[in-house]
Amino acid sequence: MEEVFMRALTFALSLLLVAGFTFTMPVEAEAQQSYVFDTDNSTIHMYGTSNVRDWDAVVVMQNEEILVSDENPGENWIETLNFEMPVSEIDSDSRRLNNNIHDYLGIDNHPNIYFSLIEITDIAESGSGYQVTADGNLTVGGVERTVTLTADATVNGNGSIQIQGSYDTLMTEFDIDPPTAMMGSIRAEDEVEIKFDVTLVPDS
Repeated sequence: MEEVFMRALTFALSLLLVAGFTFTMPVEAEAQQSYVFDTDNSTIHMYGTSNVRDWDAVVVMQNEEILVSDENPGENWIETLNFEMPVSEIDSDSRRLNNNIHDYLGIDNHPNIYFSLIEITDIAESGSGYQVTADGNLTVGGVERTVTLTADATVNGNGSIQIQGSYDTLMTEFDIDPPTAMMGSIRAEDEVEIKFDVTLVPDS
């Protein structure tokens, strides 16, 4: 009888030890990879129009913070995507237009435009890549708005990620009055299209 009791006690203690080990063993952290923009293969353009002519300008990205999960593309795939765009580096083919853009964006008080990813809300396979829908905060002229972006993402064999898409917005959404010139005879339209084709590469 005592032998049976000891065997039962030993078995119970073994279960407790296994359970204790299972619940106290640290969970392995999800691996992350830091990325940066491939500046030679990354562009953001702003497109607009006026009652006289169409215009476009190139936007420069810098001070990026990008973290990508090692998991297959999913809702938590790109965990962090923050960067800034210096207003002084927005460049068109016209010095006068550059000055107008810089002035209307409030370069003296708000020298940078900021983007910060909130979350990926949807991702689906599309051809050889993925269609990604994400929410982010875009700050222009000191005014922050939450925007929803849809983009096509491709994971290349060398580990880089190409993201392409566009976003339509209004200057007035960010409390910016569309620029005018020549005593109002030249008027910019409110609508602006932002096209992006950026490539992310692992930060070596």
